[in-house]
Amino acid sequence: MEFIVILAIITLFTLWHELGHIAVARLRGLTIEKFGFSWRPYPHPYVAVSDVPSQRDGLLFLGAGSAFTLLLTIVLSLTGIWRFEVVYWAICIQWLIETNPFYSDLTLAANSLLPEQRLRAYLAEHQPDHVDQYGMDGLLAYYRSTIDATVGRYLNLYAFSAPWYLHFVLWIGLFALLFGPHSPLATGVLISLF
Repeated sequence: MEFIVILAIITLFTLWHELGHIAVARLRGLTIEKFGFSWRPYPHPYVAVSDVPSQRDGLLFLGAGSAFTLLLTIVLSLTGIWRFEVVYWAICIQWLIETNPFYSDLTLAANSLLPEQRLRAYLAEHQPDHVDQYGMDGLLAYYRSTIDATVGRYLNLYAFSAPWYLHFVLWIGLFALLFGPHSPLATGVLISLF
C-alpha cells in the first residue's frame, strides 16, 4: 500500500516539476508544442517547446522544473510534511530521477552547452546526410533551438565525458546522502532543523 501512495506522490511531484517548465515557457514567450508522456528512455511526462530564441531561454526552461521541485522541497520541509515517511521517500526518489546522469533536464542542459566544435564534429560523423540536406549551420540551428527529446540524439556527446563522470559521482553521492543508513536525512538531523 505504501508503494502505491509513494508512486502517487511522485506523480504529483512530477506534474509540479512539469508545471515549472510550462510557467517559464509562458513567461519567456516560448512556443509549447506538446505536453506529453514518453516511455523512452524511461516513463516520464514532458513539455516540448520550439523556437527558443536564445541559449539562456533554453537553460531557464530546462532549469525551471528543478527550481519548482526545490521550492516544493523547501515548503515540505518548513511545514513538517517531510516527516511523513511516504513523502520523504517520494521526494528522495524525485530528486534522484531529476538529477540522474543518464537522461534528465541536467543532461539536456549539458548538451545545449556543448562547444560548437564538438557538435559540428558529431553531426559531420553521425548525420552526414542531414548535413548535406540542411547544411551544417541549418542543422546546428535546429539542434540548438529545439529543446525536447530530439536533443537526446546527441546525448552521447555528454555521456562518458569528464563532466559526465563528475555528474555521475555527484549523483551517487546524492544517492548515498538520501538513502544511506546514517545519512543526515534518514536520521532526521536535517529535517529537525526545519
